[in-house]
Amino acid sequence: MTSRRPADPSDAPVSTALGAFLRGVERRGLVFAWLLSGSRGTGAAALEWALERFRREAGRVGFGDWPRHFWALLLAAPALRRPPA
Repeated sequence: MTSRRPADPSDAPVSTALGAFLRGVERRGLVFAWLLSGSRGTGAAALEWALERFRREAGRVGFGDWPRHFWALLLAAPALRRPPA
C-alpha cells in the first residue's frame, strides 16, 4: 500500500484543518439553510454552493475568520436569496 502525499507539503495542515472544519459545520449548515429556505432541497443546494466556495477561498482567509466567512457565504448562497416557495 502506498501513501499519498499532498502536492505541496505546506498545504497539508490547511487541508486537515479544512476537512475538520467542514465536517463540523456541514450538518448545522444544512439544518440552518433548510429552515431558512423552507425546503430541504433548496437548503442542500445552498449548502453545497457555500461549501464549494469556501473550499476555494479558505486558504486566503485567516483560520480564526473561517466561521464568520462560512456563515456569510451560506447566507449569500443564491438558493437562499429567493423567497421560499
